[in-house]
Amino acid sequence: MKNKTFIIAVIIFITLSGCNVNLENNEDSQNEQLSAEKDKNEVPKDLESIEESIEKIFLSLNGPASNVEETEDNQEENNQTDNSTEDDNEENNDEDNNQDSNQDNNQDNNEDEDDEDNNQDDENQDTNNAKEDSEKAQDEDVWVEIDSTINKLHYQWNGFTSSAMEINASKELIDNFSVALNSLTNTTLNRNQANSLIAASNLYSHVPDLYMLFDTQYSPEIKRLRHYTRNAILNALAENWTDSKEDLKNLKSSWSFYKTSIQKDRPERSNKLDYSIQELETVINEKNKYLSNIKGKVALNNIDVIEKEQKEEND
Repeated sequence: MKNKTFIIAVIIFITLSGCNVNLENNEDSQNEQLSAEKDKNEVPKDLESIEESIEKIFLSLNGPASNVEETEDNQEENNQTDNSTEDDNEENNDEDNNQDSNQDNNQDNNEDEDDEDNNQDDENQDTNNAKEDSEKAQDEDVWVEIDSTINKLHYQWNGFTSSAMEINASKELIDNFSVALNSLTNTTLNRNQANSLIAASNLYSHVPDLYMLFDTQYSPEIKRLRHYTRNAILNALAENWTDSKEDLKNLKSSWSFYKTSIQKDRPERSNKLDYSIQELETVINEKNKYLSNIKGKVALNNIDVIEKEQKEEND
C-alpha cells in the first residue's frame, strides 16, 4: 500500500513539473513573440537616415531645411572649408600687397600713366577671372556633394524597402517614393537649384506616410506640417502663387488636426506656430516672395522646436 502511494505521489509530481515547464516555455515564447513584434513595429534606422539625407540636400542647396545635427564628418568638412578660406584670404592679401608694391615701383620708376592703367586693367581682369573660376569650382563641389548624398539615398531606400514589405506596406507607397527618388536624381543632373529643391520637396512628401507604417513615439503628422510649409515657401519663391496658396490651405488643415493633441501640453509653442502660419498666409496673399521666405522659415523653426520637444519627452 505504501509503495502504491509513493508511486502515485511521484507521478503527480512529475506531471505538475511538466506543466510548470510547459507554462514557462509558453511564457518565454510569448515574450519573444511580443519582443519581435515590438522590434518589427519600431521605426527602422534606414528611414531616419533617408529623412536626414533629404534634409542634407535642402541644406546644400541653401533651401528651407529642417534643423540637421552636424556629424563629425560634416564638422571636419566645415573645418577644412574654413582653413581653405583662410588660406585663400592669405593668398589674396599677398596678391594685394604685391599689387601695392608693383604700383609703388611703377610710380618710383615714373612709368607712363597709360602703361600703368593698362597693367591695372589686366590685373583686375585676372582677378575677376580667378574669382569666377573659384565660384564655379565651389558651385560644382556643392553638386558633387549632392550627387554623393543622392547615391547614398538609393542604398538607404533599398535597405528600407525590406522593412516596409515585412509590414505589408502598399505597393503604391513604395512605387511613389521610388519614382520621386528617380525624378530627383535626374533633376539634379541639370544643375538647376530651383527645380532640384522642388524635386526634393516632392520626395519628402512621402516621408510622413512611411513613418505612419510604424509605431512612432509621436504623430508623424508633424512631418506633413514641415512638407506643406516648405512647399509653400518654394512655390512662393518661384511665384507659383496658386500652388503656394494650396500648400498653405493643406498646412492649415493639417495643423488644425495636429494641434489638438499638443495644445494643452504646449500652449506657448502652439500659439507661436499658430501665429507664424497666419503671418505666412498674409504675405503669400500679398504675393511677397521675399517675406514668404522669411515667414515660412520662422514657421519651419517652430515646427522643429515642437518635434524636438516631443522627442525629448519620449526618450
